[in-house]
Amino acid sequence: MRYGKILCIILLTILMTTLADLGYDQYFRRPLPQEYQLTSAVNYDALFEDGSVISNKLEDGSVDSAKIKSIRFDQIDGGTAILGGSDNKSGVLSVRDEINLEKVLIDKNGINVNNIFSVDIDGNLIATSADISGEITVGGANNKDGVLRVKNSSGVEKVTLDKDGITVKDGKITVKDDSATNVIDVKGLVSTTAFSAGSVVGSGTQSTTSTSYVDVTGLTINFTLARTQNVYMFSHVAGLWGALNTSNYAKFRLIQGSTQVGAEMITPGIQAADGTSITISNSSTSEVQQLAAGTYTLKLQFLDSNGSSSATASKPYCIVGYIILGK
Repeated sequence: MRYGKILCIILLTILMTTLADLGYDQYFRRPLPQEYQLTSAVNYDALFEDGSVISNKLEDGSVDSAKIKSIRFDQIDGGTAILGGSDNKSGVLSVRDEINLEKVLIDKNGINVNNIFSVDIDGNLIATSADISGEITVGGANNKDGVLRVKNSSGVEKVTLDKDGITVKDGKITVKDDSATNVIDVKGLVSTTAFSAGSVVGSGTQSTTSTSYVDVTGLTINFTLARTQNVYMFSHVAGLWGALNTSNYAKFRLIQGSTQVGAEMITPGIQAADGTSITISNSSTSEVQQLAAGTYTLKLQFLDSNGSSSATASKPYCIVGYIILGK
């Protein structure tokens, strides 16, 4: 029996020595001999000094003062990570996709995202393209007056946006309205888009002996405003009164709804070259009014100042019109 125990001890010693030589003494939960400790690389089939590697993962405890050249993991949680410095030189963090293409690089120069977007160590943001769904604030407080500069491929500044406005150098600005129509283009303001206008010209003649205003037929026009806007309204008239050498006349007015636009227009007529007949005289009026959103009617009216003869409107020479100033 005694010799059997001695034999078992000898066999057990031989087994432990053999396992140590093969690197399998992790299962005895004691450190490897110094010559087997890893200082250049970590393989999850090998052992950390505290014997905490089992089934290709770190279980409990931590690794203190261990030198690990490379490590692979599925997830890591922690506090502070320091990359590089001293013997490790410049630290680098590389994030790659499933086919091993580098997408994000963090190194001593800054942050680079897919070679499209980067921030250098001086805080300069460089992007070949960017979609920003939030807000961008340039300047303010300690950053003082913000400036946004746009340069061409030669590095020449073409557009500057600062606290004083927008400056375009040898370039163009295009402004579109809500229907994607140009309001301002390379040549400047597009008046056909920026200003809506309309006018109407009459035909034939119309006479009246009324001393109260009556409508001049065919010289009415409507317009609609989508919001409060300034509107330039105007009229030119041609008319006469039916007798020579009198102080009577045909009198016109332009009205918007029930509101008179500008001054009344008087056309007494003038003596013709033959000295015996009378021909038309002309007058005009105009005014800018600020009008609220809605539909408006402009019309021309006239009257006979005396009623004893007749006032005549020569409608082919009469016009009523408007220009909406801006969109």
